[in-house]
Amino acid sequence: MEFTMEDHERDAWLREFVQRQPPLGRDCSAWQHRMARAERSLTLWWDVVAKSRRIVVCGDDTGVLTLGLLVRGHAVVGCGSDAMTQEWMQFRAAAAGVEGLYEWAENVEGIAAESQDLIITMAADRVDLGELSRLVGLGGLVYFPDVTEDDILRIKACAQALGLLFYKIYGHALVIKAPPITILMPVYNASKATLSALFSVLQTIANLPVSLLVINDGSTEARLAENIRTVMENHPQGTFLDRSENWGFIRTVNQGFAHIPRHHDVVLLNSDVIVTPDWIPKLCLAAYSQPQVATATPVSNNAAIYSLEVDQSLLMLGNRALEHREGPPRHYPVIPTGVGFCLYIRHEARALLGGFDEIYGAGYGEETDFCLRAVQAGFVNVLDDRTVIFHHGRLSMGNRADFGWSNRSSEEALERRYPWYPHTVQRFLQSGFMAALTEYWMPWQRKHRPKDRPRIWMQLQAPYHDQHVSGTERHVYALIEQLRAFYDVYAVWEARTQLIIKEITADNAWEYVQSWVPTVPAGQWQAERPFAVERLTAELAAWKIDVVHVQHTIRSGWEVVVAAHALGLPIVYTVHDYYALCPDYNLLNPEGVFCQLPSAAVCEQCLASKPSIRVPSIEQWRQQSQKALEMVDCVVFPSRSAQDLFRHQMPIRSDHVIEHGISVKTVMAPREWRPSLAIIGLAGLAKGRPLLSQLIPQLVDGGYQIHLFGSEPTHWPLL
Repeated sequence: MEFTMEDHERDAWLREFVQRQPPLGRDCSAWQHRMARAERSLTLWWDVVAKSRRIVVCGDDTGVLTLGLLVRGHAVVGCGSDAMTQEWMQFRAAAAGVEGLYEWAENVEGIAAESQDLIITMAADRVDLGELSRLVGLGGLVYFPDVTEDDILRIKACAQALGLLFYKIYGHALVIKAPPITILMPVYNASKATLSALFSVLQTIANLPVSLLVINDGSTEARLAENIRTVMENHPQGTFLDRSENWGFIRTVNQGFAHIPRHHDVVLLNSDVIVTPDWIPKLCLAAYSQPQVATATPVSNNAAIYSLEVDQSLLMLGNRALEHREGPPRHYPVIPTGVGFCLYIRHEARALLGGFDEIYGAGYGEETDFCLRAVQAGFVNVLDDRTVIFHHGRLSMGNRADFGWSNRSSEEALERRYPWYPHTVQRFLQSGFMAALTEYWMPWQRKHRPKDRPRIWMQLQAPYHDQHVSGTERHVYALIEQLRAFYDVYAVWEARTQLIIKEITADNAWEYVQSWVPTVPAGQWQAERPFAVERLTAELAAWKIDVVHVQHTIRSGWEVVVAAHALGLPIVYTVHDYYALCPDYNLLNPEGVFCQLPSAAVCEQCLASKPSIRVPSIEQWRQQSQKALEMVDCVVFPSRSAQDLFRHQMPIRSDHVIEHGISVKTVMAPREWRPSLAIIGLAGLAKGRPLLSQLIPQLVDGGYQIHLFGSEPTHWPLL
């Protein structure tokens, strides 16, 4: 059956479907609990099952889980002795129009599962060695959703006893049946980096059915071989081959291939990396995400076109962030080539293609050649976008004099052999996958970096840059430029359906864009958006904000004040106009004259005459502002008159007047002083242009110099 719905549409359809139709003869409260549990599982482990060809669901408590898989177009085999579950699922599948994808088996043993099938079971409390062995024998993956910590410990122990890979995803357990795996690490000098890499690998493969082969390629640094041998002696999983003669990277790798049994998968690993927890099970999961995969490569700080900026101090935490992220939506994407710093090679590809081609000299381009030969043979290479590994880069190559020449000659050889290769790289870059991954990664890493300065959240009405000519934006820009010497400033504004956060430090700036609720145009009523408050609360906490300074609420509303107040953060609100008192922030009546805030009835008549303004009432508008300002710790006014107008309309808890936004100093005029008048900004109707047009000629006649900033001659037709 063909399905054209996107995943999010199917998810919405599924939720609506199961909520609309109560279960047959079952307790509704229990049903709701099971439904919530299944939906949570569908969200968290969907990337695990996305590539499975058929799914076997065991247990009685899997109805919604199974229905969700059917709606997504998976072929599902239901197993168990519960006749009610069978009847219920057949009815639901028929109602959903997917009965052709669903079949029933009396017992698990009757299913001839293929290597890429996934077994999902809810019976985690009954798992022992025999049960797990039986389940794994039926499929390449066995998944246990929503298990307890005791269940996880028991399943992990059983997996280790059976020589299987175990992987924990939140409160879920995944057991992977994989061929034997050998990690191959060639070594050449760089003692400190090599020993760090070795320790990180040995710590992460303990109790896994994984071997480690380290080959010393004639290192010249004293005691390196001795130190490696000492470390390896305490780890039975490791083998060390020490060679005094330097063969170069490619010949050393081929020696390792020859030493490793042909039925083993190989993970080629540079000696200048730092690996992260569960990297082997996760790489294996990526490598077996499709039947035809040849290689899998993780992301790294130094992995050619698969690179992210990685702060080594956040490596372990960042690895978990990639693992549990909500997007990008595509996982294990097909890539043009793998990268040799960490390359998982399946035994099928190695058996067909052999080793690396030694025409690539000391070592550059050999893994690309291998991967492209794999593509020509019908394989694919994938990116493990759930795993990050730190790679120093170049250290494992040593100080080889011919390395630069090897790079150039290897690139020429690749271009001759595979003229189509650059086009595949370009297509991958144009796909936007790494851009989307970076868009997720960078703000996460910036949020979690050590905090060394106070942080200010600055809510703006317009983008932050130095090209503005209007007063509010120029004031904000000048203020941030001064503050950034002492604070990290986060300039934030809304743009249609996006929330833009610009992080401004003493010497740099980063901009992050998030999807957002639609922005409400200026002068229109904006009720509080719970989604916005929730997201802003999370953002303020994640960025470790110390102070929130609201420069304006046009387009953004008061939600950031509500969020900051909930977190107990100090809040400052600067008054740049009268938007908090009236959606017509200039306070001009229909005749263009300052209204001086008349009665509510007169205000209603004025607003009704202005089509662009849409609010329930002026009283509701001011009540919303007053409620928000009660949460504000300090309101900054640009003048005494503005302060008086606000105080007349609503109580202000604490306020302060800073004229023109700066502290003004009195200076003595020079003896030969000629009076000057500066008119700053675009002097529109609300800024008194008609009056100024009449006044300027008189001032010029009286000896004044007039300076117009931010205006053009066409703005002054009377002059």
